[in-house]
Amino acid sequence: MTATMQLADAPAGRRLRVLVVTQYYWPEHAFIPTLLAEELQRRGHHVRVLTTFPNYPTGRLPDGQRQRPHVVETVRGVRVHRVPMVLDRSERTLARAASYASFALSSALWGRLGMSADVVYVYATQMTPALGPAVWRRNGGPPFVLHVQDLWPDAIVGASFVRSGAGKAIAGSLEPLLRRAYREASATIGISAEMAATLVERGAPRSRVHAVSNWAWEREAPAPERRHKRGRRSTSFLYAGNLGDAQQLDEVLRAAAMVDGDPRFSLDVYGSGSAEHRLRALATLLGLRSVRFRGRVSAETMSEVYRDHDFQVVPLAETPALRAAVPSKLPASLMHGLPVVASAQGAAADLVAEHGAGIVAASADAQGIADAFREAMDLDDAEHRAMSRRARSAYERSMSLTAGVDAIETILRNVVREETLRPGAARGRPNPSGTGGRTPSRSAARAKASHR
Repeated sequence: MTATMQLADAPAGRRLRVLVVTQYYWPEHAFIPTLLAEELQRRGHHVRVLTTFPNYPTGRLPDGQRQRPHVVETVRGVRVHRVPMVLDRSERTLARAASYASFALSSALWGRLGMSADVVYVYATQMTPALGPAVWRRNGGPPFVLHVQDLWPDAIVGASFVRSGAGKAIAGSLEPLLRRAYREASATIGISAEMAATLVERGAPRSRVHAVSNWAWEREAPAPERRHKRGRRSTSFLYAGNLGDAQQLDEVLRAAAMVDGDPRFSLDVYGSGSAEHRLRALATLLGLRSVRFRGRVSAETMSEVYRDHDFQVVPLAETPALRAAVPSKLPASLMHGLPVVASAQGAAADLVAEHGAGIVAASADAQGIADAFREAMDLDDAEHRAMSRRARSAYERSMSLTAGVDAIETILRNVVREETLRPGAARGRPNPSGTGGRTPSRSAARAKASHR
């Protein structure tokens, strides 16, 4: 899979004023918007971030912190504007919907910040952060680029918090709004070729759609050497990530029960999430002796965790939305030269198979996963080292931070260049002021621009 699709190179030009709109940002482990903002600023662009107060994944603020109407701070060298939202990570449909909508509304009020940019980049794990940039655009604001991480409404239809009738109604009502957002965005980025093709089917103009692979947290350098086994007498498997419904970890645990008596097998589970209590109870019910729940650890610790394991397990449920998904744990594993056991279909499985970076099993199939565990344990040292080299090579070729930011920077430049050529487009924008207020009307924005 290539890093970009349908992408023409834009010539290097003036520094861009880029506003990054994202519900998640550092110190939350949101490495796509965080590293993108830092790298664009390092390349000389003027970058600002509009986000909320750190609360993910617990839905609670760190001890001693509180939300305020507007806080401006410098985070790792980047100017960050924080606005409040309703904090909620429960399984209650309306509460979660209100939480997502509150950030959309809170950020949308900062029209002056949006108007000061040449282009707005929207990190769309949820699609709700696109509300502000879309409103600003309709009122003479800058073009915006959507970086779609999950296909909505598909990604939420299967989530436990929207399985009620109200949740399904909310999901259904989103479809026309999503199609409009795709049409209005000056560019839309999918994280895989499969997702990009789906975005075209859902109304995004083909000429404005690109595929750019996500990168890993490269500020956490891979360990210089992987631990080598002695005669492959044991094989340590790892799962590091969200413990939720989409990951189908129930089937991974049932597969582990099928090989639990093999002395070569062990599985460490790192992370937390809505399914954690259920999964721990299932592990107890199955009497698993070789599976250990390690909880959450810091990003700085993960390099050592990757080094000390032989395979990462990458499971995904079988849904149309997840067929286009590439979980963040996959590029992280490949960056560290850690082969994977992929229990998935679609983009993630294709990437692993294409590069020979692991073993692929059918999704949500305990027997297939158990067979993949056995195949991994039967590899000799030379075969495992070769698979590790292929994993690292796959990341460097198509999923690295440099490749991803190069592609997104080119997209941003092309969008700004097209904006300057658009008939009637404003030729200048106000300098970033950091002040809030209502979005000015289209005529007011153009009148201001005409006086410069």
